[in-house]
Amino acid sequence: MPDSPFDTLVEAFRDAKAEMVGSARAIKADIVSPADPNAAKFTAQERRADFEDLISNPARFESEFLRLKDRYKLPDDRPIPRRLVDRILLGLREAKQADAER
Repeated sequence: MPDSPFDTLVEAFRDAKAEMVGSARAIKADIVSPADPNAAKFTAQERRADFEDLISNPARFESEFLRLKDRYKLPDDRPIPRRLVDRILLGLREAKQADAER
């Protein structure tokens, strides 16, 4: 019995979906990875030290805040860069985890 047109259509949709999912994953991987392929990944200890410096140095914190605000062209009604908030939360979480391991 030959395939019905409906079965062929369903198979085509499944193939298209698999192709789109693969493309989306590739694009996301390109976006998430550093723009500089030679960029060095920090160790956990280096990340904690950098976070401590960011939090304890008001000039660096303000500079990072203004850099992100300008880069993402944030409106006045949403002035706090989400990436800065995420970085602070991640740093606090890693610091808490490091303290718990001691």
